[in-house]
Amino acid sequence: MNVASDWYDGVVKKVNGLKDSLSPMDSGWAKFVSNTSATRLDPLLSAAKRIEQFSPDCTQCQIFRDDIDTMMKNAPDAVQQGDKALVGSFLNNVDQIMNKMTRHFQKEHRLVRAWNYTSLFWIVGWIIGMSCKYVFRDHFYWWPFLGMGVGAAIGAFLDYRVKKEDRILYKTASSWGFSRNTSVLSWVVFAAIVIMMLLFFVFR
Repeated sequence: MNVASDWYDGVVKKVNGLKDSLSPMDSGWAKFVSNTSATRLDPLLSAAKRIEQFSPDCTQCQIFRDDIDTMMKNAPDAVQQGDKALVGSFLNNVDQIMNKMTRHFQKEHRLVRAWNYTSLFWIVGWIIGMSCKYVFRDHFYWWPFLGMGVGAAIGAFLDYRVKKEDRILYKTASSWGFSRNTSVLSWVVFAAIVIMMLLFFVFR
């Protein structure tokens, strides 16, 4: 009997049951911004899979495993009472332990978020491209776009290596897998860059 697999299967069963029970309590706004109970619980499955992988040799992962067990035992109380405050508190606890596990995975196990390098290097490429344009003071207005393209290519290559080495943090298309914070920031920066470039070409 594979004890680790039995533990993971138990987490999957409990999380799926919680998703079914909590989904009716999601507000319209939560559904609109994709911050539902399901999207906040799904990453826990990927994290538990990593815990299962690392816990035989990692003391901290063993502690996280116990934390997940404790959290899952307390979850039914919030569900049975149907108290949105209790449900919110439970989901906040999920977010907190996810943050702790994410930092641990990144620091100790060298895992990175999906598309981490691509989202980083295309921004760096754009900055370098803009710098080249002003340093060389020429009329080659495509420096920023060239920098973005080269940066994205380098980032994509590094992300490919990470995927090949099985070092992607979470393998879900969830907010955590894509990095809820960094992906949103990346899109905000991208939108700002596009607006700046349009204004530059219009008013230059």
